[in-house]
Amino acid sequence: MLTTHPFLISMKKLHLSLLALSALMFGACSDKDDSQLYVPQQDNAAVENTVRFDTYVQRSYSRTSAATIESVYTNGFGVMASSNGTDSWSGESESNFMYNQSVTYDDSRWTYSPLKYWPSGADDKVTFFAYSPYTSTEDMTANLASTNSASSYIVGVDNHKLSFQVGNEINHQCDLLYSNAIDKTSSNNPVEFVFKHALCRIGFKVSAWEFGEGYDISSLDLATTVTINAITLSTVNKRATLDLSNGSWSATGFEKDEDYGYALTDEKLINKTIEARQDNQKRQVNAPDSYIMMLPKMEGANNALCLMIDYTVKTKDANFPGTNVDNPKIIVTHNKIYRYITSTFEAGNTYNIHIHLGLNGYEGPSDPNIGDNPGNDDDLPKPYDPNDDDVEPQLPGKNNFISFTASVSSWDDPATEVEFPLVTR
Repeated sequence: MLTTHPFLISMKKLHLSLLALSALMFGACSDKDDSQLYVPQQDNAAVENTVRFDTYVQRSYSRTSAATIESVYTNGFGVMASSNGTDSWSGESESNFMYNQSVTYDDSRWTYSPLKYWPSGADDKVTFFAYSPYTSTEDMTANLASTNSASSYIVGVDNHKLSFQVGNEINHQCDLLYSNAIDKTSSNNPVEFVFKHALCRIGFKVSAWEFGEGYDISSLDLATTVTINAITLSTVNKRATLDLSNGSWSATGFEKDEDYGYALTDEKLINKTIEARQDNQKRQVNAPDSYIMMLPKMEGANNALCLMIDYTVKTKDANFPGTNVDNPKIIVTHNKIYRYITSTFEAGNTYNIHIHLGLNGYEGPSDPNIGDNPGNDDDLPKPYDPNDDDVEPQLPGKNNFISFTASVSSWDDPATEVEFPLVTR
């Protein structure tokens, strides 16, 4: 299902629209793995009663820079499990059957140790929760105490809850997967895990924008270009807890960080220079391996994002002394603008934020998902600016072309009478 949240943003020399937050959802299509747990040679009854696993990964993302079944083969997965007798699982059930059990892929089979066996009763139930990539309990403890913000990592797991930090270095992020198999009996062997994507993934597309009403595009020099130097997203939420039973997130218990952000710069950007008069084709501007993985919508949390664009406008002017049309002066203008986005992003979806580049302000239709201040200032993320220079990010204005108006003052009418005494000799 394709989800769209269209809006337009009034900007200083730049426009945005959040188009087709193009949710690439293929939930019915999955990477199937027919391998089962390798079981050492033993009597047939014991083999039949051993808990075994099958795994699948839903293709909710495009295959580029996203986890697939091959990723699970490489990284393995962790399992929490509770044995509930004949009772159904509830949120209060404890992990008394498996606790952060490492399951790895070896010799075309899923393996783990020590082996576990199904309860003897035909109606006895076991509930399983899984996540990938696997992280040892010792590493989780170290991650919880770490001040490293660059990498994504798991900071804790408890029964059906997993705590996670999304790293702000795009090259060090990971595609967190989760799955569950609730109230299974020995008749459900092997246990089937269909892994889903726990995060959302954000990319950017760019195109040129029309001048706007009252302006003639022919007045713009053909050589005028707009170049994106950086695109950033900032949020106050860098750590949160994932409920493995339903895929929901909560930021409760974690401190907010108003300076936390993700940046696309340098080699992470492609197709970043636009010929303002000639380019109107929408194109992907983030590199194929440079989508931003982010925490999705969370209940009871501030989900606002702050989007900042650092860009340079170059145009030519042959009116200066010593210049001519063949040797004009190059005028360079460097700007940074930001705006807030409060549209909510769902887990498992890829979204593209469509950026329209232009050279004048534009007042788009009113939309509650966009604004200068969508909430309490104390709860909002600040613009994330990775470049150390003298240009400060600004909220966009309207009609910020340099334009002119002219008027001529009138002569006083009637004239002011001034008397001067005439002195004669």
